[in-house]
Amino acid sequence: MPFIRNFEDDPLKERVYSLIYGPPKIGKTYAVLDLIKKHGDYVVMLSFDRGDFAVRQDPETYKGKMVRANPATLGEIRDDLKEAGFIVNKLAKKGIPRSSIWLVMDTMTHAQTILLAEARKINIKNPHTRDGRTEYVRDATTQVDYMVNLGHMNEIADALASMKCNVIVITLEKNEILHGRRDKTSNMIPALSGQAYTRFLGDADVILRMVEEKGERYFSLSGQSGSCVGGDRSGKLDIREPADIKHIQQKMLGAKQAKKTEPKAQQNDEASQVTA
Repeated sequence: MPFIRNFEDDPLKERVYSLIYGPPKIGKTYAVLDLIKKHGDYVVMLSFDRGDFAVRQDPETYKGKMVRANPATLGEIRDDLKEAGFIVNKLAKKGIPRSSIWLVMDTMTHAQTILLAEARKINIKNPHTRDGRTEYVRDATTQVDYMVNLGHMNEIADALASMKCNVIVITLEKNEILHGRRDKTSNMIPALSGQAYTRFLGDADVILRMVEEKGERYFSLSGQSGSCVGGDRSGKLDIREPADIKHIQQKMLGAKQAKKTEPKAQQNDEASQVTA
């Protein structure tokens, strides 16, 4: 990858890379869909948990604004990420600001599970054949788990880091376990394991935990409603923010980038040509 010499021309300057986590069914995917419903943005989604109920119930709302793939293997993930890059670039060439284009991985927790399940079917001694055994020796399982976390998940992270649009990685949450012990702490952390955990947290510009209290959902950066992992590279976010991803992006990028949009009628027409 070549050096960037003119930072004014950097295509990544308009984007925010977000990691959003929380318990199941709290509304993480709905927050992504609000980017379309409330703000008229465009979403390219790789869905691993089939969380598309809202889209199936109201398809007209998302027509021309969203494309979705449901990859079930590493090969399909590779192909879909490659096609996602093409779609993003086509939208940008049509005049859609990159700040209005979002690539979403929903959820990376499920993606990691899919990759681990696939990898454990491989015969370690002969990787070109499938292993029909139901039991595995500990060393072989450990080797597979390690390689998936260090290799395949890192490959996905590389693809997301270079994507020239906003990126959202969604995960479930889990209790933090003390290093080398079975004791769980009260800290809630993204549900990723191994090297993938540190890689995705390190790549993100902002880490947000979705919390619900008394029927109200919001994003917590840290310290409220129990300790949690959170952070913000811009330094502009408060400890508690509305559960509105566009609000987070605009606050981080500032008013100058937030105002860089095209008329909605023109965007709708252009997007329909790309996503049809």
